Amino acid sequence: ASALNVTDRVVFTRCKASLHAGVLWLEAGSSAHIHRDVDVSENQVLYSDAGAIMLDGDPPSHLYIGHHVRFERNSANSQNGKGGAIVVQAKSTLQVSDTVVFVDNSANRGGAVAGVGSGLTLTFESGVTFSRNAALNKGGAIYIFGVASEDDTPVCEATTATDAVLPTFL
Repeated sequence: ASALNVTDRVVFTRCKASLHAGVLWLEAGSSAHIHRDVDVSENQVLYSDAGAIMLDGDPPSHLYIGHHVRFERNSANSQNGKGGAIVVQAKSTLQVSDTVVFVDNSANRGGAVAGVGSGLTLTFESGVTFSRNAALNKGGAIYIFGVASEDDTPVCEATTATDAVLPTFL
């Protein structure tokens, strides 16, 4: 498995991809830490999902974001685009904490973050703010879509949100 560490005043701005992840694609089984004064802004994917970051699913990928990271004006522009800033696929894990801001991100579903598939975990801890994110269809801030069962349920924990959170199950 591969690992990536992005830290200390790194800026990703106006990056663009045709398919998946305007900034970063985490291949299945990979992990990354994005922390300490990182700006991810005005990135986009043109024809699919994840305006900035995509976590591929099986085996699971893991992403930690914390300590003054800002996601602003990222977008998934396609008709069915999910996750203006981030998409987390089945079985993967996203943990966000300590002064992380999602503002003015947009997509068809999950203006800021989308979780797609079963067994994923999204954790938003103290100091995370969602503001003015927009979805044309569902989940202004967060959209979760998966197959739920007793042993395999998508999980989302949030502390601060100024937009709607809408989990959806088959």
